[in-house]
Amino acid sequence: MSKMGKLLTTADKVLLSCTVLLLPFLYFSAWSQDLQADSVKIWSSSQGFQTFTLNQKQKILIDGAHGKSVFEIQNGKIRFVDSKCTNKICVRAGWLSHAGAFAACLPNNVSMEITGTTGYDSINF
Repeated sequence: MSKMGKLLTTADKVLLSCTVLLLPFLYFSAWSQDLQADSVKIWSSSQGFQTFTLNQKQKILIDGAHGKSVFEIQNGKIRFVDSKCTNKICVRAGWLSHAGAFAACLPNNVSMEITGTTGYDSINF
């Protein structure tokens, strides 16, 4: 018996096989949809939900738990420019442009989600 066969139990092999079989489905369901982004919902603990269009170039200041978060909208995309947190993971997320994309600054209690409409599917003729 090979060394790899000794390391994997039957349950491990079944789980690995199922994962490999599901990968194409997950790829097509997550990345092949034609989602048109048209607006963004920004939530903060102090201001609640606010909706902005992605069609106008603008800078948005949102009050968070520790200070202001700054967003920039340009060419149908949005990004965190700055936020009051130490790691700046939200800023490093970069430009987001697809419907369903999400970024958050957890220390500042601010998040954004791009919303939009789906394209045609096989039901629509």
